[in-house]
Amino acid sequence: VRPQQNYTAATQMRALMDTEGLTQDELKDDARFRKLQVAREREKRRNTKEFEQTGGREVRYGHIVQLQHVISSKYMSVQRQSAELNKDAKRVALDRDAGEFA
Repeated sequence: VRPQQNYTAATQMRALMDTEGLTQDELKDDARFRKLQVAREREKRRNTKEFEQTGGREVRYGHIVQLQHVISSKYMSVQRQSAELNKDAKRVALDRDAGEFA
């Protein structure tokens, strides 16, 4: 269980790549992209610090958390598609990028 993390810069990076139709490698020299990379690294450090400060505390009703698989480090994410066995439920999957790009 991890505290809810901030992914604003990562989301903005993904939006820029989608808008421009380019990959990270193709945007590596773009000033806007480099600025977002710096912001994303700062975000990662802040998220890590938050996790270290809240680690071991109990989860209470109303806390927003992210679930991370210990062995694979993938995050549990809820997909837009229906579940295979129950069409009234959402599909749940492990996703490496769910934390940053969900």
